[in-house]
Amino acid sequence: VGCESPIVAYDVHVINCATSLDENNNSSVDIYPNPTSGNISISGLEFGEYIITNVLGETVLTGKVSGTQKVVLSKLPKGVYNLIVTSLNGGSHVEKIVLQ
Repeated sequence: VGCESPIVAYDVHVINCATSLDENNNSSVDIYPNPTSGNISISGLEFGEYIITNVLGETVLTGKVSGTQKVVLSKLPKGVYNLIVTSLNGGSHVEKIVLQ
């Protein structure tokens, strides 16, 4: 008794290798303080969005970024989170946030 599975080949074409905001528009994103006990600030991005996910990949917070944005984390359980900041032109910055 076995499984038969056809082999499928895919061609992958990479068009844009930009993986961070720095590569897309020469700006840098600062996230501080990290580790934090309750709040973080995101600066260095004129307009964009952020998503914070837990270790399971579940979205726990989202919001807009304009200039320096304060994000309140004090209602979340202590732990490690991923912060994904995306600019309007599609560039992104990912950073681990430690909430103590």
